[in-house]
Amino acid sequence: MSATDESILQEVEKELEVMNLGFDLSAEDWAILEQPQRVSKTRILELEKKLPITVINELFRIANSPLYMKARRRESEDFWDVAFILGMDNIKSYIFSIALFEMASSNKDILFLKNRSLATAGLSLAIIHNVLGFDLTIAPQVQLCALVSEFGKIPFFIYRQKKANDPSVLKIMTEDFINIHHGEFGLKMIKLFALPDYLVNLFKKESLIFFDQAHQISITTIVRIAKLIVRDSFNRQNKLIITSVVDDQDFVVSGSVGSQLQSFFDALGIGDLLEVIPFETPAQEYNRKKKSGGR
Repeated sequence: MSATDESILQEVEKELEVMNLGFDLSAEDWAILEQPQRVSKTRILELEKKLPITVINELFRIANSPLYMKARRRESEDFWDVAFILGMDNIKSYIFSIALFEMASSNKDILFLKNRSLATAGLSLAIIHNVLGFDLTIAPQVQLCALVSEFGKIPFFIYRQKKANDPSVLKIMTEDFINIHHGEFGLKMIKLFALPDYLVNLFKKESLIFFDQAHQISITTIVRIAKLIVRDSFNRQNKLIITSVVDDQDFVVSGSVGSQLQSFFDALGIGDLLEVIPFETPAQEYNRKKKSGGR
């Protein structure tokens, strides 16, 4: 690594150290986030008042999405409900990942990354539920893995925006450069925010943790596969585009991949990040032509 590369990485690390998440917490607040399952409902509700309204709104949206509403008959009434639904052990990770992406409004690179990460989460959840048949109780962990899988790029994007008029920085700060180094910064951010250890596996380069202790395909493997699929599509179209048979009114096809995936993205509130290009089976084509008089 050249001295110039090393110097830029040091500057990016400074951005990480001074990153403003939009809220300040006291030592007591941090203690609540570290072990929320051990504190009272009153303390959890008090914490809500210290978080940005944009973060709170997004947490309510996720908790009240159809995906998480399946096992309940009512929407979340307060922040305690949200924390309970998404998992007390996960709520801290949700807060930080959402807060990081809230900086997207002033940075087009972060906005693009946010949308791509949301699409990766949607595809990952569809894979574990519709393809592999995993219990949706692990949905929050899968969603979080997808959301943080590339968040180490955020301090790079912030620094690059600040140096937009410096050709020497832009020459080095290419997508390839960021892709090489963002995993290191992802690990730094997990350590800085004291996030769960299971997120660390996303950034390990020495091996692919294919199976977990239950001999199932690991969450990190699923997220990595989904990320590759989404990245290719987003680089070309800024959304996930798939071609698939879709359901029809004649029930020739029911529960197709395209229809299920669209339903899943809609349930997560990110339906606009997916486009399904339909094609017909021979039976569907026959029925359509029959209805139109053979034309």
